[in-house]
Amino acid sequence: MEWIYVSFTQLPYQTPILLAYLVGVILSLGRLTLRGGRFAAFSLAGCSLLLLTSVGFTFLRTYLVMSESSVGVPATFSLVAAGWFRLCGDAVGTGLLIAAVFMGRFSKSENSRPE
Repeated sequence: MEWIYVSFTQLPYQTPILLAYLVGVILSLGRLTLRGGRFAAFSLAGCSLLLLTSVGFTFLRTYLVMSESSVGVPATFSLVAAGWFRLCGDAVGTGLLIAAVFMGRFSKSENSRPE
């Protein structure tokens, strides 16, 4: 269980970005019931996923490094696989945030070109 303590000692280095994700989650929760609920839902999903992948990967990476001898799988393979899962989670979370920003911005009349 020492890996949990080590994980908590690594989290302060990520504090600025974790606070940004947390603020995004709080602001999105506040806007869910207002007029832009659909946009806030996408923003909430994106910020939550980014927060979850950041914290979760920190714990997973620490666990894999500290228990590499008992797992039986080479540590490099496990770390690469965990890195790919984080990469995919970050990509989806960022995509949801981008979708929240641009959703409903353009109407059909703005997209059509004059002939």
